[in-house]
Amino acid sequence: MIAENTQYWPEILQAKKLINENKIGDVLNIYARNWESAMGPWSDDYKPGAWRCKNELFPHELFPLDSASHWLRPLYLLLGEFESVVGLMNPTLPYMKGNTMVQALFKFKNGK
Repeated sequence: MIAENTQYWPEILQAKKLINENKIGDVLNIYARNWESAMGPWSDDYKPGAWRCKNELFPHELFPLDSASHWLRPLYLLLGEFESVVGLMNPTLPYMKGNTMVQALFKFKNGK
């Protein structure tokens, strides 16, 4: 997490400010989707034969964790310490080995 930079993203800083000022009410759900990176400037990384799709270069067990840090940090910044988590993993791209998608529910120590 030392190199994780979401703590500086303007949208995260604004959301944290609004939450702290009670301007948006109780946060009941945060939905994060980062599939756009597979369709945007980095899309070459997700094409068949690319390094992310070669298990010997990027083990499929690590794929969901590659993005997780970028979404766990903002959740921590916005809602505080995690208490528990339950989740599941599924494959999304037929040519990538293993699980490439994660869905998770988090409970925070503050009850959120």
